[in-house]
Formats: sequence, C-alpha cells, structure tokens
Amino acid sequence: MRSVAVQGTEKLALTVPFVLYGLYRYLWVLYRRGGAADPSAGLLDDPHLPGSPLGCLCLTWWLIARAPMH
Repeated sequence: MRSVAVQGTEKLALTVPFVLYGLYRYLWVLYRRGGAADPSAGLLDDPHLPGSPLGCLCLTWWLIARAPMH
C-alpha cells in the first residue's frame, strides 16, 4: 500500500531533509564534540537535535492536514 493512498498526499518526501539533517548533526556531535560516552547527553545538549524531529513531525502533520479528504 502506498503512502499516497493512505495519507492522501505525495508531498511527504519533503520531510526527508529534516531526517538527514538530524542524522548528520548527531554524527557531527558524536565525532566532533566527543559525545560517545553518553549519547543522550549529546542529544539534549545540542539545540539542533531536538528541533529536527520536531520540525519533521510538524511538517508531516501540516502536509497530512492539508491533504484533500477522500
């Protein structure tokens, strides 16, 4: 089953940059700042990392809310 049929929008691919940014930002924090000892501390200390999934969720909600009802 395709997500277009389920969610009613084909624009969910617009959320991919948030996922990629969060992934690469986490890797940057991990390797540049030496956050390997406690991953949760690295996630909470960096202001960009909580914003990435939040942005992804908000955009996903907005895209699905604006999709035409079937």
